[in-house]
Amino acid sequence: MKNLEVFINPATNCNAIYIIARNGHKVIDLDRIILCKADRNYTKLLLINEGTEIVLPKSICILESVLIKYQ
Repeated sequence: MKNLEVFINPATNCNAIYIIARNGHKVIDLDRIILCKADRNYTKLLLINEGTEIVLPKSICILESVLIKYQ
C-alpha cells in the first residue's frame, strides 16, 4: 500500500487512509479525523478518542487533495 492511499478498511467497512507517520505506519478511518493542522511542511492530525497528535511529513495541501474526494 502507498502512503496516503484511501481504501475501504475491511475491519470497519469505512473509508480509511494508510499513512506513514513519525511513529510508524497507521490505518485511520476517515470519520475518526476531527482536525488537520498545518505546521510548515508537516500536517498534524487529531483523531476522535485519541489524546495524541499524528504528525505526517506532508504538507496539508497534499493531504487535502487526497481527502477532498471523500467528504
